[in-house]
Amino acid sequence: MNKLDIEIRLATEKDEIILRNFFSMLLSSHNEAVYNNEFLCPLGIKYAIKKSNIIIAFSIHQQCIVGAFRFYPNKKVNKISLYQFAISPNYRKKGIFRLLLEKFSDIEYIVKCPINIDFNYYYIKTGWTFVEEQNGFNIYSFSTLSNP
Repeated sequence: MNKLDIEIRLATEKDEIILRNFFSMLLSSHNEAVYNNEFLCPLGIKYAIKKSNIIIAFSIHQQCIVGAFRFYPNKKVNKISLYQFAISPNYRKKGIFRLLLEKFSDIEYIVKCPINIDFNYYYIKTGWTFVEEQNGFNIYSFSTLSNP
């Protein structure tokens, strides 16, 4: 995969059906990281697209979405709350998630992860910083400025 082959952009209404299918293929209620059924709600994706709150990685060569993340700006603290993300299995460990995060290179991301699940190790091994434990969740932060 060539990084020039990947276009990072905001999702548009034209992407909605493909994006819903993408998330439904990769996220399920059986996945321990899916701790809220809203992650699976098609209306949530529609709303996030309307609010420009989904970034996608689109493979120009394959003509498909290979990664996506849904976020919400937290203007009070000038951070972005990462709400959900998924990367196609064939594109994992190739820097796609990092490319998505670099779309906003001058801001800090925050994410919460249930304390008792293995997915916490993903955040630790990929350079996220543990911030605190809060109401049954570990809170992590990440900045592309501090993780070049």
